[in-house]
Amino acid sequence: VQLPRGLKTLFTRTHLANSRPTTTMMTAALVALAVICGAQGTGGQLAALVEPHCTDSIRIRIAAPGREVQHQLVGALGEVGCSTTSTQTGHTSSTTAGSAGTKSGGNPIINGQVAVAVTPEGITVTRGDTGEILLAGSVPTFQPASASGCGDGFFSINLTLHGKPDKVFGLGQLESQNQKRDCTDPTEVELGHGAPPSGACGTPLDRRQMPGGATSLVSVKYNIPTGFMYSSSGFGLFLNQPGDGAAVLPRGTGDYQLSYICQRQLDLWVTVGTASEVYMRYGQATALPSPLPGYAARYWQSKDAYHTADEVVELARNFSRRNLSVGVIVIDLGPPATPPYYRLDPARFPDVAAMTATVRNLTGSEVMPNLKPTSVKSADCPGCGAGFETDGKADDGRVDPTSPACRECIWAKRVKPQLFDNGVRTYWLDDDEAADHFHPVGGNFTCGPAAYCGLWAAGSQWPRVFSDGTAAAGFPSVVLSRNLWAGASGALWSSDIESSWTELRAQVLAGLSSGLSGWPYWTSDVGGFWGAPTPELMARWHQFGSVCPLYRSHGSRPFNEPWSFGPDAERSITKSIQLREALHSYVLELSANTSVTGAPIIRPLWFDFPGPPQAWAVSDAFMLGPRYLAAPVLEEGARTRTVWLPVVAGGWSLYTTGETFAGGAAVTVAAPLDELPLFVRD
Repeated sequence: VQLPRGLKTLFTRTHLANSRPTTTMMTAALVALAVICGAQGTGGQLAALVEPHCTDSIRIRIAAPGREVQHQLVGALGEVGCSTTSTQTGHTSSTTAGSAGTKSGGNPIINGQVAVAVTPEGITVTRGDTGEILLAGSVPTFQPASASGCGDGFFSINLTLHGKPDKVFGLGQLESQNQKRDCTDPTEVELGHGAPPSGACGTPLDRRQMPGGATSLVSVKYNIPTGFMYSSSGFGLFLNQPGDGAAVLPRGTGDYQLSYICQRQLDLWVTVGTASEVYMRYGQATALPSPLPGYAARYWQSKDAYHTADEVVELARNFSRRNLSVGVIVIDLGPPATPPYYRLDPARFPDVAAMTATVRNLTGSEVMPNLKPTSVKSADCPGCGAGFETDGKADDGRVDPTSPACRECIWAKRVKPQLFDNGVRTYWLDDDEAADHFHPVGGNFTCGPAAYCGLWAAGSQWPRVFSDGTAAAGFPSVVLSRNLWAGASGALWSSDIESSWTELRAQVLAGLSSGLSGWPYWTSDVGGFWGAPTPELMARWHQFGSVCPLYRSHGSRPFNEPWSFGPDAERSITKSIQLREALHSYVLELSANTSVTGAPIIRPLWFDFPGPPQAWAVSDAFMLGPRYLAAPVLEEGARTRTVWLPVVAGGWSLYTTGETFAGGAAVTVAAPLDELPLFVRD
């Protein structure tokens, strides 16, 4: 081709500077070549841009008929790919992928282990080394969007890809979608997203086992979706679509039926490798999490609610007297009755700075308030597009976190002076699901209609108010949220769950699914939020919590402290907190590792042992990093626990007794009320 002068200069300088040009320079040149020289599509044609995007990974963007591929749209993928060292060997292709008969390059783009071809006939993803077809399907279909606020330039998109029958993991924490009235009946219909039902049995790890194979990608209470999924066939797929949609993954197939109701173009990312390789590349392509600060890796104490500063200080004294470790004390109070919001009620907390200093001196712990997406005065924060702070609607979500000015103003004029500067440096974000609790003025965010970018707005940009603010202030904070999206900075918790044994079992699945969706920091309300747990349930739930990424007890009950459930439960709960303290340095080690590799902190056995089929069948036990296998007791009255152990070179030993096991078989061990069956990889 005849190169434009600037591009010709870029190629020439690259060649002269180094006989083996750097990947970054060549990729930049080829991206420019594709954009300038590539066919963009007119009439019934679809313009496609296919390019390497991180090691062994490729990004595919396809625009609607007559539209050009757009850059710098909202989402979790940047334009330049990974900032880490890459071994990209591919090039970039810009082509047309229109109706049959349209001329198209069709040459596959190869980047290490993965290759992608986009032609008028469809999309094909293969292994770059063997040519094995992983996914194949027709090009997506586009229709004008009919969702609220979605006008010209927005489309409903449908894409179907076919592969070999597989298992699929990830897509978010989807508790509302399989909490069935009868856990033994696979035909039972799913419930809505209101209060959790009694007898809930949890969402299966394998998303192909969902009712009808359908997964809603709409953010509501108990349903926190993301676009990332991992296939047992050895690839990862990420839908960089920041709004409402659905994924249908029929059982017994390798089909992926993907749809969105209001998007500008299809944006798909695919990578090939082992589970650990896929999760590292996904983290590099979106955002790897920050390491946990030391206090966050300890036990968190919470309940609904500690109402005054005196209560909080007395709680800290009780932990100090009992020599019990605690890293975070949570104040679960909603917004004050009158504005301004994002503060603790001065009638109950007259001297916040003194309270936090006393708590820190007694226990070394941080104080964490419950914050909701409340509005602010437009005169104070014009970027928020609100102006409702005086109307008494504290919990109205009339803020626009996609506006940088709004985010910065809420931090600078509310959170920092009222909380952070008074020693309240960690934050719990409640009621922040996109469809339920964000109602921007006019129905649109700065990024566009809620149906287009609501997941990104609520799950990625809202936590940034707090994570960006504390980072700028130089404090290693933790933001705990009820809602996240791809690449978000924060930790997730599983919302207001019930106190029951079936819910405890469901939480094991929820926690594993969170990690498999790219959110390694997760916790549940230990003991459940709704209802009164028995001492036995409380003891067993604490044991599970002690080996979760975050260990936090919470509930809607007047007493929720470790010493509140009788002497037997107190002895067991104390041992769980002591176990967590013994594992503290290991949890921090795992956190540092996941900040580099993206690996889930808790994960199914198959993540570390993909060979044996038994590892893929275990869903009630899990690995805590590579060293420990946890088998929490999940049945009322049980005093033994049976679990399958993989074969490892040095065998396994029981943490409490030192009893050894070779692995490769199911074993049954004693499980008294005050002991968690925890196996150490020797």
